[in-house]
Amino acid sequence: INAEYMGGDCLPAVEAFDRALELDPKYKEAWCNRGQAYREWGMAEQALASMSTGLKLDPNYPTGFQLRAYLHFSLGHYAQCGRDTLRALELDPRHKDSMHLRALSFQNTGQYRKAVEVLDRLLQTHPEDPAWYNREMCLKLHHSLDSPAQVCLDRLFTPEFKEGWCKRASPLPLKGTRHPGILSAIPDVDVTTGQLTPEQSQLLQAADRIGPKLHLHTPGFLPNQRQHRMCGLAVLEAAQQVRRVWAGEQLSVCGSSDASPHRFGWRDFFDILVRWRQLAEQNDSVWWIDLLPEELFQEGFGLQTPMITGQLKVPRYYPYYPRCFAILKQLSLQQHVTTDSLHSTIEQATDCQQMWEAFQRDFFVISPCIKWKENPESEAMEGTRITVVRKAEELGYQFTIRTPGTPDRYHHYSQQLDKVWTCLINETDPDQRAELILTIYYYWVNFQPLTRGSAACGLVAIMALFLATGEELSSITQPNVQWDWEGITTPHYKDFLARLLPVLGPCRHPSTLAHTLPSVQQHITTLREVMLCLSATP
Repeated sequence: INAEYMGGDCLPAVEAFDRALELDPKYKEAWCNRGQAYREWGMAEQALASMSTGLKLDPNYPTGFQLRAYLHFSLGHYAQCGRDTLRALELDPRHKDSMHLRALSFQNTGQYRKAVEVLDRLLQTHPEDPAWYNREMCLKLHHSLDSPAQVCLDRLFTPEFKEGWCKRASPLPLKGTRHPGILSAIPDVDVTTGQLTPEQSQLLQAADRIGPKLHLHTPGFLPNQRQHRMCGLAVLEAAQQVRRVWAGEQLSVCGSSDASPHRFGWRDFFDILVRWRQLAEQNDSVWWIDLLPEELFQEGFGLQTPMITGQLKVPRYYPYYPRCFAILKQLSLQQHVTTDSLHSTIEQATDCQQMWEAFQRDFFVISPCIKWKENPESEAMEGTRITVVRKAEELGYQFTIRTPGTPDRYHHYSQQLDKVWTCLINETDPDQRAELILTIYYYWVNFQPLTRGSAACGLVAIMALFLATGEELSSITQPNVQWDWEGITTPHYKDFLARLLPVLGPCRHPSTLAHTLPSVQQHITTLREVMLCLSATP
């Protein structure tokens, strides 16, 4: 069982757990770990049923409650997560993971006072735990709850704080920068009796209908109702702002690219999506890479997404292993000096071990990304790096895509997005607009300008820009397809458009939502109202 589960083969692991349960139906650990395997594969109902069965067998099993709490958290069910972490801590008051999860449930709903109380207990016994970053964020947002909703969170926190959180580094070097404590004059967000305005309720009903359309129907992705609502609200706000630009308004904004007033551009559009993503899941370190410490930015902040790590096949991304491995072999022959013997070995290789043994070292290839409206034979931008790294301690290899966030990369991709955005704003033909929207998405996912969350923000961007044109997409995803991976493994934007446009064509329907709904910016005006709208029942 352990080899299959730890290797990422979740469904074979479930079958192995089933065989174990045939021998011992009261094996509580098997029931709960079976549920965890289902959770890893994105099968929420089966996961919940299996874990609950294990906890009925032993209602005093703290690890089981912690596992179920994590499932609830991953689904955006924070009240249920809170109940399970409370029970886990009653059984084991020093259970660090349960304390952290309980604090995160409070943090994500704007109950910063309660979150800090739990985090203080955790940090008393684990002073170097990265939970310190959660505590500092709670304090900062507590003092900002009644600030305007459009605050730029990237400028609210220092570059050094953001770097430390991204790396989950020891907080000791930063502890001298602690923020003022909780103030009695600033109440937490009231998620139980807080009243929504009629306009807010109307916006939430629309957001809850739009958001689930962005859910990825691929292994490993759970349907998170809070993330769905976040996506819906981000779509509505961004679409409404773009419509104002298309109507001829000279919007002046302050954002992550420039703190002083300037005309609304592509980055200001994405700032809206990034802000909603940052606030919806506050434990995720989502930041613009160029606003990390300058030295780190100059060196290149390294993003990586593994398909294989050691012997683990990562459920979310392993489906793209065959495609990326074929690209690795092809580009290895083009980008590395090879002898006839090495050439033959690469062509015959069938896995990472054989590729590593061919080169006798860690190595990578760079996928190209052709600039917009340029000859495919012209110099390409650097897309992503497909890497093979030996992990001797794990008896395996790490097969990843890696993207270095550097000033040069920011310069080239910003240029492309500037050009496409300008054309989009000036375009009036619906089909030409559709092509430009998907071109923006293509360069955005190849760019990967955020420490995490670029893929999700890209999908939200597609939905928002189509809605701004007066079209609502009935669907944006396909089973077992991740459009960002399709984009970063396709060198030419025209080939990517040829793949995606026919899929979205039948999904485009006329819509008046962007101009008939109440304005998001006029009716969700403070961070407190943002947190209430993300958590409330409409």
